[in-house]
Amino acid sequence: MHCTSASNALLTWHTQRGNIVQAWNCFSAIKDRNVITWTSLLSANAKTGHLELAKRTFDKMSQQSVDTWNAMLSTFCRGGMTQEMVRTFLEMPERNIISHTTMILGYARNRHLGAGMAVFEAMPSWNVVSFTAAFQAFAENSRGEEAKTIFDTMPERSVVATMVSVTAMIQAYAQNGHMQEARVLFELMPERDIISWNAMTKLFADQGLLVEAKVAYDSMPERDVLSWNALLAAFAETGHSSEACKTFELMPKHDAISCSYMVITYGETGRIGDAQQLFNIMPARTLLSWRAMIVNFAQSGHLAQAQQMLDLMPVVELLSCSAVLAAYAHLGHLKRAKAVFTKMIDHDVASWNAFLSANARSGHISCAAELFSTMSLEGFLANPITFVGILLGFGHAGMLDTALRHFHSMSPDFAITASKDHFCCMADALCRAGRLADAEELVQSMPFAPDEIAWASLLGACRSYGDVERGNRAAGRLLEIGDKSCFLQYQSF
Repeated sequence: MHCTSASNALLTWHTQRGNIVQAWNCFSAIKDRNVITWTSLLSANAKTGHLELAKRTFDKMSQQSVDTWNAMLSTFCRGGMTQEMVRTFLEMPERNIISHTTMILGYARNRHLGAGMAVFEAMPSWNVVSFTAAFQAFAENSRGEEAKTIFDTMPERSVVATMVSVTAMIQAYAQNGHMQEARVLFELMPERDIISWNAMTKLFADQGLLVEAKVAYDSMPERDVLSWNALLAAFAETGHSSEACKTFELMPKHDAISCSYMVITYGETGRIGDAQQLFNIMPARTLLSWRAMIVNFAQSGHLAQAQQMLDLMPVVELLSCSAVLAAYAHLGHLKRAKAVFTKMIDHDVASWNAFLSANARSGHISCAAELFSTMSLEGFLANPITFVGILLGFGHAGMLDTALRHFHSMSPDFAITASKDHFCCMADALCRAGRLADAEELVQSMPFAPDEIAWASLLGACRSYGDVERGNRAAGRLLEIGDKSCFLQYQSF
């Protein structure tokens, strides 16, 4: 028993530090395994993003304690796997405050605040941790008023709990644009720890106040790697890549977060090779770093590498999938776009738009129209980008009446004001249908200054239909704009 306890302690030590290989080696060497042994291995797999291994470990266990169930619950919470998290919670034979608190945090991460509050209100008892979790759920989702209400009703407030809660309250104020209130609250804190200093540094950076962020950083009585990360984030997130690189080089120690910010910075400045090199040597890879590399490859046109990274990623992550999906859609790779879309566990409006656009551009207008209807049924409201895709699709398919019907539905049904892009789509649809007079009238009367795209579309249609007089007018307007390429189309009349 003593040997097992000592081995479990070593296994737990490796687990807390994310040393997955050492944790597995330690686990393999333990002959008399108990529930603590298995729970530690489960946690090690979960913390390093190996969710499938964590699930397999859980299924192999001969006995499971509430701590084991909580570890599995936390695994799904971290991975954003809401359905699995809920199913696990409902299957738990026993629950405690940690179980309920994990559910609140999991719902908050996915912005299901109503469900999170329902769990909070159904708890048999509360403590400072559960109150703080509910408080932070609203604070971190920019719901400052609800967060303040929960904060004011907390039954006990130790100094530590107050610092944690006030720091979250500062974040809530700042996210809602109330920087002055955030500053006042920071000044009124009975004590300030390094977390609150780091929070203020990052909040200044998020508002683009780099001078204030640097002053807050310089004013810190002590600094840790998170302090450096806050300053690094300040530069990286505001596009100051050279300052971010200098800060990274000056850091006494790097962690997964600082490396992730640099992977992003390298990618945004076109240094894909440097980003990949840093990613390859990272001691632990975060979801942010995986996403950054996938986005780097996708946006730079390296789709094979982007797809390979997406396949290797430990979890199926929404933004990473959306980046690859959008790249495939842009290049017209419909089959590959469909494969990515189908693989995604969850979708957002961007992924729906990308797949809809891919179908519309490829001439599969019936599929695009079906996606347009389905996304609404799934609870995703069409936005201006959605209508650009569907209007282009109907226009290219010669379905002018359907395009007009959707165009006229934008304002009353979706509260969307038509933009220049939408008017240009309709002008193009009219041109393709041979209604050149209507197209010219629309271009001249739309509440925007027509650009070269609108006039070039009309000029091309005039050439196709032999309308020389109208073509001359369109060419003249293009010359006024400064587009000399119209000579090529004009000479082909």
